[in-house]
Amino acid sequence: MTSWIAAAPTPGVFEFEREFVLGDSNQDGVLDFLDIPAFIAVLQAGVYLEEANANEDGEIDFVDIPAFINLLANR
Repeated sequence: MTSWIAAAPTPGVFEFEREFVLGDSNQDGVLDFLDIPAFIAVLQAGVYLEEANANEDGEIDFVDIPAFINLLANR
């Protein structure tokens, strides 16, 4: 085959598009102070909700509180 040549690979770029709003614990599509009760409920229930994982470490725990407050303050 003469139409193929050896060359360095040229991989594409993966662009990750988040399908949710980080910190949006009530899942209404908006990060605001209405998310505070939902965030507290998730912490108390000990369940995993990706939106509530404010520090993005894969766990919902009290370590997420400062990150959640920071998200709210910088919205």
